[in-house]
Amino acid sequence: MCQHQSKWDKRRRGPVSEKMKFYRHLRSYLIFNFVMAVLMLMGSGGFGMWKASFIWGIFVGVHYIKAFGWPGANGWFGEDWEAWMEERERRRMEEGPEPLEQDAPKPTWRNKDLV
Repeated sequence: MCQHQSKWDKRRRGPVSEKMKFYRHLRSYLIFNFVMAVLMLMGSGGFGMWKASFIWGIFVGVHYIKAFGWPGANGWFGEDWEAWMEERERRRMEEGPEPLEQDAPKPTWRNKDLV
């Protein structure tokens, strides 16, 4: 990789690079847990490493949220959150304020049909 990389190139690759870092982190976490499981099955130790694995799993989860955003949030905590909010406010301004009272619905019957 070239050492004279512009800031634009780094910004453009930002989200992809962050996702790749997450996948490398997840891969190393899974390999570590696989090795610890094999060691525990063989009976040669690794019993005390479950705490480290648990804490590391929490960090993998935080790294996921940082790379991909909050699951199922549709814009919240994501990179396009600000643009989404601006679009939402622009639509509200174009539509105008909601009416305080709505007109009563017209009845579907005729008054002379009532007893």
